[in-house]
Amino acid sequence: MKLAIIGAGNVGGALGANWAQKGHDVFFGVRDPKAEKTQALLRAIGGKARAGSAAEAAASADVIVLSTPWPATEAAIRSMGDNIKGKIILDAVNPLTRGPDGIALEIGHSISAGEKVQGWAAGASVFKTLNTTGFGNMANPVFNGVKSVMFVAGDDATNKPKVIDLIGELDNDSRQLLMAYLDRREPRWREHAQGDAGARQASSATRGKMTEEEAYQILGLQPGAGAQEIGRAHRSLMKKLHPDQGGSTYLAARVNEAKEVLLRTHRN
Repeated sequence: MKLAIIGAGNVGGALGANWAQKGHDVFFGVRDPKAEKTQALLRAIGGKARAGSAAEAAASADVIVLSTPWPATEAAIRSMGDNIKGKIILDAVNPLTRGPDGIALEIGHSISAGEKVQGWAAGASVFKTLNTTGFGNMANPVFNGVKSVMFVAGDDATNKPKVIDLIGELDNDSRQLLMAYLDRREPRWREHAQGDAGARQASSATRGKMTEEEAYQILGLQPGAGAQEIGRAHRSLMKKLHPDQGGSTYLAARVNEAKEVLLRTHRN
């Protein structure tokens, strides 16, 4: 796949290096392609990695990844012009600003950065992702043998599988969890993706109880796993995903729910 990564700093560099290792064509869109920092990154990555302007990178890309500082994001999007139309954009930017009390959110109280990016990138399909962990984790998202989890948020049901697959190359476990989540929240997303190329939005669905299949997917277990295996998988994930460890309350709740669903079958 041809990937345009807008910005070649810590985040963009880590993502570009990781995807280049998977065989993707990586094109960094930067202000100064000949800058020594950018050239050093290209030498380190090797292969087909190259650099040019943001517009050049976006022109031939299948997917565009935004990894710019928040203050530069709008200008970077506008500099790509019509090259973004019809493209998938992965928005990895956090709307951070530095105030008298240190780093804080510039927006996010009444409108999200993802909504702002979608407004600037009219005609593109924007997915918010890759913005909840540090760049070092992106380069190697595995901790004590457990891969980290990364969510994807976007309304384009047709392109969701493609995005999930691409993110899944960085973290296969998160791909399983994301697909289990989408199956539960939007049961028809696969139908939209496979059967209706014109559908741009998944239908809203009433959330139901977690199924055993979803529980197995979330814990990364095969159907029929024993109580001890369920316990080990739960403890391993909770070490990373519990809010006290910097994880997510939502994920911790889903992992707990998955354990209870599966243990309930053993008790019955």
